[in-house]
Amino acid sequence: MAIVSSINHPDIGALKRAIESNQQRKVSILKPSQIKSLQDFNVLILYQPTSEFKSVFEKIIWLI
Repeated sequence: MAIVSSINHPDIGALKRAIESNQQRKVSILKPSQIKSLQDFNVLILYQPTSEFKSVFEKIIWLI
């Protein structure tokens, strides 16, 4: 699972801790530019997307 955000925000850390409270879950926090392949993640959470997310959206659309 990945939380993708172009900003730092306390909610992101709280979300990560809440998800990882289930020991079967692992969360990575990434910038949009760090997403090279969607194959690495089962779930993407896009936190307050901006124009910086264009490449991520293009990758998502390609999968559909």
